Amino acid sequence: DSNMLSSAPPTQLGRLSAMTYWFDLGSNSLTSVIPTELGNIDQMSSYFNLGLNSLSSTVPTELGRVGESMMIDDGGDLVLASNSLCGDLPTELAFMVMLRRDTDWQINKGNFIGSPCAPSGGSTTGGGPMSTHDLLAVVVFVVVAILGWCVRRSYQVQGDQP
Repeated sequence: DSNMLSSAPPTQLGRLSAMTYWFDLGSNSLTSVIPTELGNIDQMSSYFNLGLNSLSSTVPTELGRVGESMMIDDGGDLVLASNSLCGDLPTELAFMVMLRRDTDWQINKGNFIGSPCAPSGGSTTGGGPMSTHDLLAVVVFVVVAILGWCVRRSYQVQGDQP
C-alpha cells in the first residue's frame, strides 16, 4: 500500500500462487492492464487490493479464481476501485459480487465497468476510457456543431439565408 510503485504490474506476481493473506498493491501509480497471471493467486482468503492506481482495460476473467477462493472462505476483500477499468465484469466475478452484496468488494466504484473500452490507439490513455482532454475535445466539437445548426435554423425561420 502506497509504496510509490509505478509502471505495469509484473506478470511474475502470478507465481505467488500459494499466497493466502494480504496482497496489497493499492495506492500506487501502477499502469497498463491487470495481468491475467494474477488469477494464479487462487488461494487468497483475506485481502486482494489493486485499488487507487491507473490500471486500464477490462478485468481479466482469471481474477474470478481469486474471488472464488475468497467466497469459499467467506471473508476477504477484493478491491479494484478507483482505476480506469472498463468493459463488462467477467461473469465469474459478476456473480460473486451479486452474491456478496456488501461493500467489501470494491470493484465498480471509480471505474467504468459496463462501459465499452476505447479501441487500442483510440485514446491517449492506452486503450482505456477516454481521457479528459479527448472528452473535452468531443464536447467542444458537439457544442460548436449545435450552435452552427441553431444559427442556420434561425436564419431559415426568418427567411434569410446566410
